[in-house]
Amino acid sequence: MTSQHQPHQNEENQIEVQPVALQPIEEQGARGKTLVNNGIKLIGNVKIKVRAVVGDAELTVAELFALKEGSSFKLDVPANAPIDLYLEDKLIAKGELVVVDDSFGIQVTEIQAEHANS
Repeated sequence: MTSQHQPHQNEENQIEVQPVALQPIEEQGARGKTLVNNGIKLIGNVKIKVRAVVGDAELTVAELFALKEGSSFKLDVPANAPIDLYLEDKLIAKGELVVVDDSFGIQVTEIQAEHANS
């Protein structure tokens, strides 16, 4: 579809929609070069979000509504527990909280076994 193609409109300025009739094709087998033969070269510069999770807390709705600036509450992990690192909702590693320049950072201490590249 090109940018020159405009939807057909009838006299009442309504767009007409018509079904697409596709012809079945026979599988001929893939041949030629593979798309991701050198996958990291293809997508190596794509930015992803990694989430660092310290812990969770369970609060009642009343406790949540009572929070004010300066309030504190306890998380469900000990102070020396590792930080969980997630890619989407998948745990990929664990680490320790560190300071890098003037920002918080994570020093990776453990890669989850299913993600390890031996």
